[in-house]
Amino acid sequence: MSGDRRARAALLVLLLVATVLRVAAALATGERELRGDEGYYVETATTLVQEGHHPGAFRPPGYAAFVAGVLWASGGSLAAVRWTQGALSLLVVAVVFDVVRRRFGTGPAFVSGLLCATSPTLVHYTQLFWSETLVTVGLCAVVWCFDRLDATARPVWGVLAGLALGVSALAREMYAYLSPAVAACLLPGARDERRTRLASGALLVVAAIAVVLPWAMRNQRVLGRFELATNRWLPIAAGNLPSADGTLLGVADERSIIAPYNRIEDPLVAEEMARRVALENIAAQQPWWIGLKIVRSTYFLYAPVSQLGRFVERGWLLHGHPGAGYALLRLEQAHYALLMVLGIAGLWLVPGGRTQLLAVLLILFHMAVYVLANANHRFRVPLLPLFALYAGPLVFGRVARDAWWRARLGGAAVCLTVFLAILAAGGELHEGTRRVRRGAVAAPTSAASATTTDATADDGAAGDEP
Repeated sequence: MSGDRRARAALLVLLLVATVLRVAAALATGERELRGDEGYYVETATTLVQEGHHPGAFRPPGYAAFVAGVLWASGGSLAAVRWTQGALSLLVVAVVFDVVRRRFGTGPAFVSGLLCATSPTLVHYTQLFWSETLVTVGLCAVVWCFDRLDATARPVWGVLAGLALGVSALAREMYAYLSPAVAACLLPGARDERRTRLASGALLVVAAIAVVLPWAMRNQRVLGRFELATNRWLPIAAGNLPSADGTLLGVADERSIIAPYNRIEDPLVAEEMARRVALENIAAQQPWWIGLKIVRSTYFLYAPVSQLGRFVERGWLLHGHPGAGYALLRLEQAHYALLMVLGIAGLWLVPGGRTQLLAVLLILFHMAVYVLANANHRFRVPLLPLFALYAGPLVFGRVARDAWWRARLGGAAVCLTVFLAILAAGGELHEGTRRVRRGAVAAPTSAASATTTDATADDGAAGDEP
């Protein structure tokens, strides 16, 4: 079998496996109450369909517009949204496979693609009315276009990368500020190519701005000032509240900020209140604030906690089969640990050029944002394919043997030690699985009316992004 035919066959197998798992997830997830941000998105999408306009600017319009389009085309079916998200997530598998295959061959690409195709986390999030699946696809599209630009030097790929980044920013506005850094990833390399790369980077930034600009102009007209979203300070305020139990890794009671915030009708006044609370709490926790936040946010972002646990416990998934639910949770934990261990080591040890630089930039950018704001295991979902990119090549031994080998190995050892410590400290998952073992499974509930005031940590009610 030729190399191209072998690659096509491998990709087909991956897509079939991914499709089967996503269909199974859709069939296993019945009607349930909408939690936290899910209610906001569905309510906003319904307003878009019924009234033809986006209400306010609490969040950017991308994901709500996506849901509205599916609701309009399907006659109002939320199940159709889940099915569409499942189909859309197949692009993540295809992109990861293609990027790895072009650099490292079909074998490593199959392993990296398989990690994405079978990830219980990526599969499960296709059934949630949150923006994570759309954002994950958008970031993978940015990486794919960037990788093609790096390989071909054709400016059209810079434009496409910018468009993909702009679309991602319409789902999570923090990416709007990332385009110059993405363009800067093109600069390392031979000097004689720098002018072409500078031109491509400029096109990338202009394309990203062009996508976001109409939304910014609309908000300037409606609100009287530049805003991509009026919940910028709310997650920063919630993320900097002292923990309720006074411990380093304790969870803050976000209701203390969300309840008064929701009572304020003027979004700009509410934003100012959140800004004041955020700055007061940051000032009160000096001089150790940044160190403590790095530890807290890294833990909350990468702790082995799962939305699957909530679904199993509440009877929204595998109702009446707590033993199977417990096994699924353990499987997710094992898969997540494997992907991250291989991915962390791969990012350090596998040579990946400018595309690898972009992947590292995206990971560090997310971590920096969530150190400032509220961190949640939900927010790591778009990062999983970035770690998977270099897991497959590591398995196949495609590691660098250069002068920096010892430094690379030391960096990998430090990061893996931190991650393994987070795994060991992940008591929340253990407590959740103990409840499942005891059979504490709630009766399934039908889809409830939309609400945005649920402040539980898992639901991420403080917002998708700062």
